[in-house]
Amino acid sequence: MNRIVLLTAFDGQFKQGHWHAHIADSVSNILKYLQCPILLLTDDPDEYKSPLYEVQRVSVISRNHERQGYRSSNYWRIKWPLQHKDTTILYIDLDIRIISKAFIKGFDLAEKFGFCLPISPRAFACIENTCGIDALGRQDKPAEFASAYSHATSYITGVMFIRASILSAGKYLREYIRLYETKPQRAPSLAIEAAMNSCFETYVLPPQWCVTYQNKDFIYENTRAKPLAIHISDEGVLDTFTKELKN
Repeated sequence: MNRIVLLTAFDGQFKQGHWHAHIADSVSNILKYLQCPILLLTDDPDEYKSPLYEVQRVSVISRNHERQGYRSSNYWRIKWPLQHKDTTILYIDLDIRIISKAFIKGFDLAEKFGFCLPISPRAFACIENTCGIDALGRQDKPAEFASAYSHATSYITGVMFIRASILSAGKYLREYIRLYETKPQRAPSLAIEAAMNSCFETYVLPPQWCVTYQNKDFIYENTRAKPLAIHISDEGVLDTFTKELKN
């Protein structure tokens, strides 16, 4: 089957973040483990040209909004796979580093289930309802524990394995885009709402698929829980797994 790695780089994203300098390192890291093509989606293709990957211009979502970069990334990491249903896609954030060959087994799972995301350590009721300005405050849902939405699993959306030709997953992905076009919000909270509306739940990957500061100590101390990828922008993660990344 056709496979590709998808990256995104948008101006507003970098103004608010600190991972612009990670592009070359990210691509180098990916090429250690994968031989498939790499595609960077951006609103400024001239700035990011490289012989190591392809670049494609796409439109900005919510232009002039303070989160336009993040919103554009959240949108295109789903919209592009929907436009290329016969390709299995790994979307990965630029500040996530693969540290195990086992990570790429996510492609096989996506070709079976359609959509795979790592579980987030923020697995607590109502947490995703209120994180960040794009959470919408969940004004349309009860503030307490009354709604099923408040109890749904939270995901890390910086790692996605997608095969949109799988019918159940395609329905979910189309609902994700419909919601994003009508009321943009943080990708994890939107993923939950799309699941509720489409009656499809993603295949949940174990936390080793993206180790964050919230679960790094547990995974480091549990010798059976080998990390597969790490979120290097999170406090303490890179220091904890420096040896694994160098290997």
